[in-house]
Amino acid sequence: VLAWLKYGVGMGYHSQSAIGNHADGSYVIDGLANTPVYVMAINYRAAGEGGAWPPIYYPSTFSRSEAKQVTFDKSPNVDDVNITLRKQGGLAVEGTVRDEAGKPIPEAFVVAHRRDMLFDLNTAYTDADGNYQIKGLGTGQFLVHVDAAHRGFVRTRMPIDLDKANTKTQRDFTLHRGVLISGKFVDEKGKDWQIGESYAYAAQISKDRPSRRQGELNEGN
Repeated sequence: VLAWLKYGVGMGYHSQSAIGNHADGSYVIDGLANTPVYVMAINYRAAGEGGAWPPIYYPSTFSRSEAKQVTFDKSPNVDDVNITLRKQGGLAVEGTVRDEAGKPIPEAFVVAHRRDMLFDLNTAYTDADGNYQIKGLGTGQFLVHVDAAHRGFVRTRMPIDLDKANTKTQRDFTLHRGVLISGKFVDEKGKDWQIGESYAYAAQISKDRPSRRQGELNEGN
């Protein structure tokens, strides 16, 4: 469960979270500032597995535009901010993920989130025929990411706009085979060097195309 609010125009959002009590479904988010917040429920662990319950905004809506603010003008403690989780309803994005030869790519991880938020993830995996479907989305601007790096493909993403006029939106993806970079760490004497685990990152930078990381920051992702 997350309580979140907007930093300011063009500055994105920040949130404070709590874990629901698995025994009775209750939750408490403490230490909030005395400013209005929105509340959202999401299971991040299940989202990584695909096919999880979609993120739900209080009072139990898929649409962020229909979310209701929780205010503290009458009391510092607000009770009964209850959310009903559901899988049916909302808008859907579906399509196929294929390689350059048109062959389906199974087990590709597909993620949809709002372009100005990152913590409202909605996920799915492609089936044996490369098909995916993500349900329970609201209206607005989204980014759809497709990741099959474990099969040697370059991760990609596509912006989409969803509105109530179309309950289902078709978006197909063609992934390209990636190239490989490898190397070795040595110290100043040329000896093998390893401390725990090592991670490497690559960025593509040009005058008119910023690095991937910088692009994500600019978009507020």
